[in-house]
Amino acid sequence: MTAPASSESISNEPPCTWNWSHKELQQLGGYDRRLVRRLAIMLEDWAAQPQASIPEGSRSKAAAKASYRLLSNPRLQARDIEQSHRAATWERMARHEWVLAVADTTSFNHTTHPDTEGIGPIGQGNGSAQGFFLHSVLAFSEQGVALGVLYAHTWAREMKAPSRRERLAQKNRKALDQRESHRWTAAYEGIVAQQREAQAHAPAGKLPRLVLVADRESDIYELFVSNITHDSHCAVLVRALHARRLHEEGQIVWEHLEAQPELARIELVVPAQGTRKERRATLALRSARVKLGVPRDKARFFGASEPLELWAIEAVEINAPSGSEPLHWKLLSSIPCADAATVQRQLRWYARRWGIEVFHRTLKSGCQSEARRLGSLEKLERALSLDIIVAWRLMALRDAARQQPEAPASEWLEPAECEVLSAWATRKASASQRTPSIAEAVRWIARLGGYLDRKNDPPPGAQVIWRGLRHLHDMSETWKLAKLVGKS
Repeated sequence: MTAPASSESISNEPPCTWNWSHKELQQLGGYDRRLVRRLAIMLEDWAAQPQASIPEGSRSKAAAKASYRLLSNPRLQARDIEQSHRAATWERMARHEWVLAVADTTSFNHTTHPDTEGIGPIGQGNGSAQGFFLHSVLAFSEQGVALGVLYAHTWAREMKAPSRRERLAQKNRKALDQRESHRWTAAYEGIVAQQREAQAHAPAGKLPRLVLVADRESDIYELFVSNITHDSHCAVLVRALHARRLHEEGQIVWEHLEAQPELARIELVVPAQGTRKERRATLALRSARVKLGVPRDKARFFGASEPLELWAIEAVEINAPSGSEPLHWKLLSSIPCADAATVQRQLRWYARRWGIEVFHRTLKSGCQSEARRLGSLEKLERALSLDIIVAWRLMALRDAARQQPEAPASEWLEPAECEVLSAWATRKASASQRTPSIAEAVRWIARLGGYLDRKNDPPPGAQVIWRGLRHLHDMSETWKLAKLVGKS
């Protein structure tokens, strides 16, 4: 990957040119220019070899030492790096009418590094698993293109955390801001604040409409209450967990939906998973506008609040094959969906939720974030703020090949990488003079990572890309060395 440039030189590092890393860090204006340059170099190095350790992925011994010093610098704040990347993300979002803000939580296991300061239990109760948590929100276009990270919050539990039984017993005795589930409303309100700030500086009509998309864990009453005030800034679309009741009738929402007429029936392909074969499924769609009252366990906090007005969506598989569990999606949305087209659109939006799973897997397996040995949670958070950008970059590289296949690979890769890829793929040295398209380059990188590239194979995913990038780095370094030797 191309490395960032500056008129200044650090150590014996080669000259480089500001590229994508500069754009992600350009809001760090309050920091020393040399520090920002070092961050940019680290980003480029980590993106070129995402699975490498810091010493292995650094371009020199001096560069590795400089990286460790920077991650230990108390003046460097992870939130500042995240904020700079977020500003670049909003620039990308401005090109879209709708943006899906997909949220989820994951844990980072550092049990093998027990001396790390600041980590805590990540399992049930006070078990042996130690680490910390990340709650993140990743922005996607309607087509599923990863645009960047809008929100990233890390925390560690206290070493003497209550057991699962104790947490359940205390769950509804504490106000929301004293519970871990507060992360859902905090993330939502954080996105709303970003949208408000963006509106104050953007021309009218230049901002996208946001929708928070999340799985069952986000089905908490407080999130819907917050949405009542802020729906114009960010709608919500969550998969239902609870059997909520209608405000007046007392009937369970999903029983009420069963009595509604079908809007349509659609067919979709259920992908293979494990021993389960790929199959086609027929789903019946229903929706209804519903009013939800205050749950009994929330009454002490909300009293006689006005009922929540939402839309309930249900997609149920018809005639599922014997031995297969029927598909059954239950969603709650703040966006009206009285017709089949709108319901199908929101089902497609929810299906994009899988992207956050890919992002977290890319962080932990592709960027090896769990393997960092830095001694404290504070240093791990600084490293994670860079890994977050690299993980997004890997997904964006995948998406560019799918959405802009004819774009030149030189917009994403450095010249030596383009040259060696072309020569390797064609087995002709003369081909190195031709710049491949990004679709060609990503397919070749994926082949280096184990992608078979058969006629009916799906497009390469993030995993084979991050594997291939490491091989590409070694090849391009050898390629540059050979050219240097040839000139001497």
